[in-house]
Amino acid sequence: MRRFRVEYVDSSGNKVTVSLEGQFTRERIQKLVDTITAAADGAELARYEPRLDSSTVFGKLALLIEEFSSEEWVASALIRDAFSKRYGEDISQPVVSTYLSRLVRAGLVERKGGRANVTYRPVKSQPRQSP
Repeated sequence: MRRFRVEYVDSSGNKVTVSLEGQFTRERIQKLVDTITAAADGAELARYEPRLDSSTVFGKLALLIEEFSSEEWVASALIRDAFSKRYGEDISQPVVSTYLSRLVRAGLVERKGGRANVTYRPVKSQPRQSP
């Protein structure tokens, strides 16, 4: 198995390090390096859009949250209960919290509150288009 490590330091001293392990073509590695340098140089990158696949727990959770009102803030425990009712699957609170954090980073969900009383709601947006 091949291992690669790419480091980039910009003019401000910011350092990006990426480690790769596996079979990668020269073209894929060059594309990764180009992306890192473009980001470090301030170029705007395409926004990450997670794939909402209803066959995964993440996708089911994301699709469920889209059904909540964007006017109402909801606790993660309520989201977990709604998930269990809808899909008949029990998921742990840490899994719900992790996936909610990813949805917040992707810009699909808003978060407010402190550690003990965090609430979420879907972001008001244009309807999603299927790929």
